[in-house]
Amino acid sequence: MSAVRAACFCLATLALTSQALAAAPTPADREAARALATRGYELFESKDYTHAIESFEKAESRIHAPPHLLYIARSQAKLGKLLAAKGTYTRILGEKLPDGAPMPFRDAQTSARSELGEVDVLIPSIELTLTGAGAAGASIQLDDQPFPASAIGQNYPADPGLHTFVVTVVGGAPIERVVAVKGDGVTEHVSIDLDRGPSRSAAPIVVAFTLGGLALGAGGATLGLSFGTTTHANGLRIASIASFAAGALGVGVGIVLVASRPGAASSSKPAAPAGPQITATVGPGSIGIVGAF
Repeated sequence: MSAVRAACFCLATLALTSQALAAAPTPADREAARALATRGYELFESKDYTHAIESFEKAESRIHAPPHLLYIARSQAKLGKLLAAKGTYTRILGEKLPDGAPMPFRDAQTSARSELGEVDVLIPSIELTLTGAGAAGASIQLDDQPFPASAIGQNYPADPGLHTFVVTVVGGAPIERVVAVKGDGVTEHVSIDLDRGPSRSAAPIVVAFTLGGLALGAGGATLGLSFGTTTHANGLRIASIASFAAGALGVGVGIVLVASRPGAASSSKPAAPAGPQITATVGPGSIGIVGAF
């Protein structure tokens, strides 16, 4: 855009009449809007689109003019904020200009109509699919905002860039999925499996069985020592009984943890065990743990 056109643009944003506004702008408003619009145009030409938006928004707050909005939309599109740009272009086109509106106002609507079509075809989308038993009651957020259930399985418009889904099922830990969305109208497909439900670590099970086994081993050792002495036989037997009780408790806790793991519930059909299989063995002079994870 030439310097002459830039000057015309600045004047056009101020060519308002009482028909365009409910109240006529004051001279101070006109002067402020002129300066802000000029600065906004300079920032746009220097590719500082973020500050260009700020300047044009301030000009718009002083005096309404469709050319202000046009440059805001163009700056939003340059920043990759395609959805915001589409909204701004739509706002320009939705305004019914009064009879006798300045030609630059009408030109802004003409440009908005053409540029809206160009932006619209570039807007990418995300298609989210949830599978598994937990899908029906899942709570979904996209970039910390609620994601409508009606949009699941549909092309959901999004700006290019990184987006984060957080899916939560009752009783389970949130599942986070980051997706990189490209431009040029591409649809990114995201599938999250909720069939397994909340995952549980096998570490507590291993700890419970290990501590239980050690306690059983200590009980066996103290029991053996009690038979080889008469001085502390009673104390050793009491310690042995306590160790056996602690060991039994540890093994019992381990068994409960195994039984409560997802997939551990009984079925009408015989099925391969889904969780860790651990067996404690106690014999004369020996103790052991056999397991598979």
